[in-house]
Amino acid sequence: MKLQGFAVPKESQSRIVDFSFHDTPAQLRHGDVVIAAITSCTNTSNPCVMLASALVTKKACDLGLEAKPWIKTSLAPGSGVVTKFLDKMACFKYLKQLGFHLVGYGCTTCIGNSRDHDESVASVITENDRLASSLVDIDFETEPVGLGKDGNKLFFRDIWPSSEEVSDLAESNVLPAMFKATYKAITKGDTLWSPCGVKDAYCLLNFGDSITTDHISPSGSIHIDSPAAKYLMEHEVDREYFNSYGSRRGNDEVMVRGTSANIRLVNKLLEGEVGPKTIHISGGQKLSAFEAAMVPLPTLKLAFRVLTEALFAFTCSFSSFQQRYKEEGHDTIILAGTEYGRGSARDWAAKGQKELPGEDADTHGLTGHECYTIDLPSSISEIRTGQDITVVAENGKSFTGTLLFDTEVELAYFDHGDILQYVIRNLISVPG
Repeated sequence: MKLQGFAVPKESQSRIVDFSFHDTPAQLRHGDVVIAAITSCTNTSNPCVMLASALVTKKACDLGLEAKPWIKTSLAPGSGVVTKFLDKMACFKYLKQLGFHLVGYGCTTCIGNSRDHDESVASVITENDRLASSLVDIDFETEPVGLGKDGNKLFFRDIWPSSEEVSDLAESNVLPAMFKATYKAITKGDTLWSPCGVKDAYCLLNFGDSITTDHISPSGSIHIDSPAAKYLMEHEVDREYFNSYGSRRGNDEVMVRGTSANIRLVNKLLEGEVGPKTIHISGGQKLSAFEAAMVPLPTLKLAFRVLTEALFAFTCSFSSFQQRYKEEGHDTIILAGTEYGRGSARDWAAKGQKELPGEDADTHGLTGHECYTIDLPSSISEIRTGQDITVVAENGKSFTGTLLFDTEVELAYFDHGDILQYVIRNLISVPG
């Protein structure tokens, strides 16, 4: 696609803007590339596509081509297997030589997670109305992509690999052992995913009924006083670019700080005050939920239904990864009433907090200021469907709950972490 449809006057289409990029003379015209990312978790999980990319960079380097220093380049494969076969075929050095350094795995630039461009480049684009997005202004058949070491013009056909080259490389470099080595860790886990029970836990949040997924993980704007805003500012993101939690759902650091950050939350620990705050029970300070306890990886997801004369929905969420509470050696739980988690499907409402359905806290006279202990079997193999457990508060109150695993299949899902991991592990365990 060229400049048709962008309303660029003909007389300015060929105009070149001179600027300085970190003391290096630079030029920019309409259609110039300023971001080049090998990304998208879908495309970069295709071995042949990645092998072709590696071959292109190798041939480009061999012929003397270079990326302009003001082009933001990055490599974000969709799988750890990609780095293994790139290492095996010794092509990583060529990718790095052209500036395509490994920045992570999964979606990056493709969903806007490339961070801002260098200010010198951004200002040239905005101040001179340059078109540098959604534009491929080149005829690969007749226009050169650069000059080689010998000064001769190089065309795309000079660096593009044949299907046979890619197939041969795939056969000799993409090996089943790489996939097994990369994903075998999925089946192991660590002590954080072992049932450990809950001992001497304090209440982080005490909710009433009808806490929706938007209360748990809001998708709206990021408030200036929130932990997520503080994190963004620490990483040099100006307030005008905060955007929303929904737009930053690919950033776990932002989303975990956004858990329980809805400005309309009502936490009973605050005696009627509205807002995403809690009380640090042992210290008395008023903090955000994240500051008091939340961090990215909860240790255990366990659902239980409490059986008493009246059956309500009781929710307990806990994590042994904490900040203030962890320093004191305490777990944390969340108390909630009926319809906890109702509303639209939102994955971070589940990932930000690990939910444990059960009965209403008021039924048992729990205020959230108590210290709690929950006895669990010492290993997952000892957990049974419909098994009773005991919850004890420091005030002496206790009640019996039933583990909410109704079938062996549900227990297997829990053992593996979730349904997706269960399916993946079964697939990779199949011979061939």
